[in-house]
Amino acid sequence: MRVEQLKEKGAIYFEKIQDGFEQYDYETKKFSAQEIEEIFVKMWKEKENIEVFVDFYYFTIEEDARKKVDEYLSEDEKRYVNNQLRREQGIIFPAKEELIKIVAKLNEKEILFSTLYITGDEKGTWWGNYGKEYVIFTEKV
Repeated sequence: MRVEQLKEKGAIYFEKIQDGFEQYDYETKKFSAQEIEEIFVKMWKEKENIEVFVDFYYFTIEEDARKKVDEYLSEDEKRYVNNQLRREQGIIFPAKEELIKIVAKLNEKEILFSTLYITGDEKGTWWGNYGKEYVIFTEKV
């Protein structure tokens, strides 16, 4: 998916993190990978009026960096990444349970950070950061 398509779906998207801080309300919270999985898998499965997307830069990083990421992935996770996600799709993917688990684990390990985008009634952008932190951006009230 391209950024324009993500924006058309109503996601909060910004190029630079500083733009997020200036244009949106935000809070920082700590979550384990398991907590992120629980929150987003539940949201993805149970809420019909929202969509969840993930930016996953795996295909854009250099081969050495990809090999380092691969060290943290199980064989099943590597197969998922290489068989279910396509480089030509870009960096933004509709969230599926397996992808949510992968990005939650990689965010927690500080190996490859991803951002989760929520559209619909719970619109927000969860920017993965160091120290198990997520900066959660929402519309200004």
